[in-house]
Amino acid sequence: MQLDDDLAEEVAPGSGGVQGLQTKLLRMQNAKTAQDNEEAVDEALMETVVHLAQCDVPYSMVKEMGQQEYQARLHTAQAKVTLSLIPLSEIQVPCHAKVGPF
Repeated sequence: MQLDDDLAEEVAPGSGGVQGLQTKLLRMQNAKTAQDNEEAVDEALMETVVHLAQCDVPYSMVKEMGQQEYQARLHTAQAKVTLSLIPLSEIQVPCHAKVGPF
């Protein structure tokens, strides 16, 4: 099957043919790369701060931040419609397991 303007319009309506589809895909890839780079920089900065800040962190603070990060990722996955309602309800049940002796 050859990619032509008709197929490009069928795959991505309103793309404007093969050239438009290529442009759209390139923009999407560039946006994803930029987001990945930003996340990598954020992670590297956070790791640097963690190594510089040598202190004891209360368990309640770690737990709160972990729950916030978990909820943020859950909402992101939900927004991308990658989770159905059944698994979503299963993973929203709070976990009461102890992480460590804090």
